[in-house]
Amino acid sequence: DMHGERDVLTRIVFPELKERCKKKKINLVEVDLRWGVTEEESQLGKSIQLCLDEVERCRPFFIGMLGDRYGWAPAQYEVPQHERFHWLNNYPTGRSITELEMYSAGLNNPAVAKQQGGTFFYIRDTNALNDVPKEQKKYFEAGDVTAKGKMDNLKKTIKESGLPVFDYPAKWHGVVDGKPMIGGLDKFGERVFNDLWGAICKQFPEEESN
Repeated sequence: DMHGERDVLTRIVFPELKERCKKKKINLVEVDLRWGVTEEESQLGKSIQLCLDEVERCRPFFIGMLGDRYGWAPAQYEVPQHERFHWLNNYPTGRSITELEMYSAGLNNPAVAKQQGGTFFYIRDTNALNDVPKEQKKYFEAGDVTAKGKMDNLKKTIKESGLPVFDYPAKWHGVVDGKPMIGGLDKFGERVFNDLWGAICKQFPEEESN
């Protein structure tokens, strides 16, 4: 349900960030955790491990986007018996991979994530669905009451974490190349750019000239 947001990131935000990073001699590589996991890896139960490993590799940078759709939740958390995954033993079951990623990225220790300054959350205004045609709403809605409850709880946890959160406006755009798209994302794109560029500059400050 985030085709519109991803389009803004890949066409506008990331290219501009890469250009600015080049001037700092930094190579910026974006990682989309909804892409890149093969069907074979998913069938072998490696989805959670791969996604959480990528979160760790990208640290301290992480952006989490939420609409109303909760996402796929595995019945079991199949991960190697490694110390970095031990927290999953006590985490509530039936939670989406997206939630696990967000917990690992910062919700497990908001104070540390806030100090590092690279974790940001973006929550789409629910009113964006008001004009979505009935036949397209299934691609954006939670799915059922249970999923909606989990999503509401996740948003509440994020907003109470003390980490940066931006509630952004959006509106129905239409179906583009077979994909239902949310548009009106100028403020979203601008905020993501400013957040990430600020975090990058903090992580890689300009060297003072003698």
